[in-house]
This record gives sequence, structure tokens and C-alpha cells, in this order.
Amino acid sequence: MTTFPAAEEITSTLFKLNQNNAPGLDGLTAGFYRGSWSVLGVEVIQSICHFFNTSFLPASTNATILSLVPKFPGESLITEYRPISCLNTLYKVISRLLVKRLKPILTPLIVPNQTTFVKGHLLVENTFLAGYNGYVNGYCKGTCGLRQGDPLSPYLFVIAMNTLSLMLNQAAQEMRINYHSKCQGSKLTHLCFADDLLIFMDGSLESVQSVLQVLREFELRSGLAVSVQKSSFFASGLSQRETDLIQFTTGMPMGSLPVRYLGVPLCTKKLSLLHCEVLLQQIKTKLSSWSAKSLSFAGRLLLIKTVITGITTFWCSTFILPQACVKRINSLCGVFLWQGDIEKHHTARVSWVVVTKPKREGELGIKNLAIWNKACCLKLIWLLFFQSGLVWVAWFVEEVLNGSVNNLWTTAPSQRYSWQNGLSCRFWSDNWSPYGSLRSYLSLGGNSSLGIHQQATIASLRSNNNWLLPPARSDNLVNIHAYLTTIHLNDNEDYYEWEIDGKISSRYSAGTIYEKLCVEGVYVPWFAMVWNKGGIPRHNQGRIQNDFLPGAQYHL
Repeated sequence: MTTFPAAEEITSTLFKLNQNNAPGLDGLTAGFYRGSWSVLGVEVIQSICHFFNTSFLPASTNATILSLVPKFPGESLITEYRPISCLNTLYKVISRLLVKRLKPILTPLIVPNQTTFVKGHLLVENTFLAGYNGYVNGYCKGTCGLRQGDPLSPYLFVIAMNTLSLMLNQAAQEMRINYHSKCQGSKLTHLCFADDLLIFMDGSLESVQSVLQVLREFELRSGLAVSVQKSSFFASGLSQRETDLIQFTTGMPMGSLPVRYLGVPLCTKKLSLLHCEVLLQQIKTKLSSWSAKSLSFAGRLLLIKTVITGITTFWCSTFILPQACVKRINSLCGVFLWQGDIEKHHTARVSWVVVTKPKREGELGIKNLAIWNKACCLKLIWLLFFQSGLVWVAWFVEEVLNGSVNNLWTTAPSQRYSWQNGLSCRFWSDNWSPYGSLRSYLSLGGNSSLGIHQQATIASLRSNNNWLLPPARSDNLVNIHAYLTTIHLNDNEDYYEWEIDGKISSRYSAGTIYEKLCVEGVYVPWFAMVWNKGGIPRHNQGRIQNDFLPGAQYHL
């Protein structure tokens, strides 16, 4: 945090700012400084270095224009506006330099219950125009505190909320708050996403009162108070008298599922088309806007591949979407692509299955939503094996997998198991060999196990340098015997490896997995001439004959 910034770092940080971001009180945007850097550069660097040397910031630099942005159309109360701070450009540069120094040390300090603004997830960006409210009337004198729109504020807020997380965890450890029945093993008390807080407990009045006491104590320490008007509680297995008493004690209404949390529904049943109505409405809004209706074919194609894909990706990473929802989204995108208006009759020139094939096969390269959904959700399985520090992974392994990730049945394409001592690698269920699930490979019935226990590990089947397996009576069992002769156990713990095309990777790429799940077709030799970085296909400028559907043509 005390590292003195070099001139090159200051220059690079300023030049990375959006040139058209809202200016502060002085009205000087990042674009102005970039355009006049040859004249003002030295003075700007000196002033920023002076701050890091003396910790002094002039009042004019720290001053802020407060812009009130409506949270939704039809606002009428002051609480229905979101205050956004329009900061001076020099302040933004200083703030980003501090963020760069704070981020590397933030992760080990914050408890895993806080799931945002950590590991580089900066969600607040100052991109609103200063003239949103029509004119500037005075300004806010800058003091110490958090400002919405300041790049540094999210990280300072996370540090403050981390205190609340520690207080809740301590109260549970001291048995003032009883754990939820499904959170006892993982010691999970709450989840926090910025200022959205979910607290889990057993539902007893004593636990509720202890939580309220912790929240009041946190308010006295930080000045951050819970908004009762925006809060509610959810209960299961409690009597009407108990829920009424909690409602009277907290002043919060009792909610019911499903409820939206971070934009997606929380429900106790399998996701249905009704639950996806919010997603469908978001897509309809984007496709039916006046700006979308004026787009050319190439523009509509780009809108589907960027905006619509971006909207659906968040849902695809959380749920397996119902087939009815996938079909409805494909239908909306198909009508919009070919007609330009989702209210018109759908007369597709080419099947949507064909349209979603990659460009190298002569098609338009729109993502197949069903396959993309599967590729995104497979990351959840990847997280179980390679991100054990995540709070979700710890809870799932403890409560669902009975304390061991090896209880999750894995298929051959998903992940490869590398063995060391064989103490945790299970013979039947883990993917430790090139043959995947051995039960499937050997075509064994439900009760047949060749005399080997269902939970047997690799190490338990080896004694005195010999493998304790029954004699081979099939070619597949001979292959397993032969493969076991190549295994040499040592004293290191077993671990998993993520391998794709023979290459071990430490990262998950949904795009790579998507390509692997797609059925590869025949490449066309001309796709590089049409789809290139330097060219933009325009409506009715060229036509490409579709070799797979005789008579069908694309209009680009």
C-alpha cells in the first residue's frame, strides 16, 4: 500500500480511463488530459506523487458532483434514486492506483462468505453522464467515507462488511446463534454479495434475537444499518405462532418462495418456464427496442451474439434451463434475426440448428443455447474438484456429498483423476483410468461387483506389491489388469487434474468445453474470406450458397 507510483504507472492508469466518462466538478474528462498530455503530463504526475508523499488532497480535487439516477421508471420518492458520485479525473487516477495496491492483499483478509469485489470483481464503474439531471446545482464537499462511483469504495465496503461476517461467525461459535440444520457441518452462517445479506439459522427466537443484537452492534461500530423495509425472513417447519412472533420481534414481513435474488429465482422445485419469465422478458425488451428494430441483418446477428448471449449466460451458469425456455428463446432470436421484429410471423430461411453451427462450417456461429448451458454448468463440477476454498464447494461437499468429493460420480470426459497413494481414489466410481467408469466399461449389473467392495479404494486393492483382483474373464478386464501394472503408488496424496486434448489446465474455459460438446462438421474453404476481422458483412451486400440446404441462401 505504501509503494510509490512511478510516472509510467500514473500515465498508464490515466490513459486506461474511459475518455467519455462523466467529469467531476472541474469538467475535465480523461479525454482532455490525454489530448493535452504533452503540456499537462508533468504537472499531473507531480500532483499525484505529492498526494502519495504527503497524503494531502486539495479540496477542489476531492469535491464531488452527486448525480441522482432513477432506479426504475416512474420514480417519485428520493429513496427511488441512486446517488452516483461524479469524480474528478485526478481523483479517479489516485483511487485506481490505491485499488491496484489493495487488491493483492484483500483476498486472504476477506472471509469466503463475501462473494463480490474480491479477486478483481469491480462492479461499480462511473459511466453515467454528469448532465443526467439537467444541470449542476452546487457540489458536495469531499470528506472521508464511501462514495458510489469511486473505484476504491467497493473494496473499502467489503472490508467493512467483513467485520459483520466475523461477528456473525463468532456468535455462532459461541452458540449464541444456532446453525441451520443444513449448515451445521459446513459452519455456514451467512452469504454476502455486496450489501445483499442472507443469514441462515435454526429459526428459534433466541437465534433471531442474537442476530438482531449482532446487527445492532455492527451498526454502532460502522454506522451501517439494516433497512427493515427492504428485508424479509423465510421459514420452513415453524408453526404459525412461531413465525408471527419472529415477525413481531424483527418488524420484517415473512416472504415466500420463489423469490428473486441477484436477478435469478430461488425456488425449492425444479426450474420451470414460469420461473424463467423474467429472463424471457429481458430478452423481449432488448429485441423490441426502437434501436434494435433499425438494425441491419449484420447488426441483428451481432446483437444476438453479444447482448442476448450475455443476458442468458448468467442464467446458464446457475441453472439447467427448461427445454421450453430454450425453445422460446431460440424462437424469439430466430424471428428477430430473419424478420427484425419479434411480433411478426416466424418464417426462417434456415433451420436454427444450422444457424448455430460455427462459421468455419459455413454458418453464422450463434451459440447453441442448450449446449452452452451445459458447458456453463459443467464449471460447477469443476469447482468441486479444483476450488475447495469456495464457501459453496465446502457446503456442497459436506452436506450433499457426505464430506467427500469422491462421492460425486464423474463421467470420462469431465475430469481425470491422478493417483499418488490411492487412499482416497475409489476403484469403481472415480475416473482414475483411461476407461472412465469401470462399472460401465465392464457392463456390470446393479448387484455385480466382481467381489470388490463398492467403496473400495485403489490402495485397498494392493497388498505386498500385488493387485487383489479376480482373474480376467473378458478382454476389458484384461485391459484393466494391464493398466494396473503401469501404476506405482507412492506416499503423496491423491489429486485431480483437468485434462483437455492431452493438455493439463488449471483454468476452466466454458468456450473450450462448448466446442468440445458440439458435433464437429465439415469445414468450408471460404469462411475466412467472409468472416474476417477487417471486414463487416452488410445486409444484401453478398449471398452465400448453403451447401447443406439446397436452395436456401444467407443474406449478409
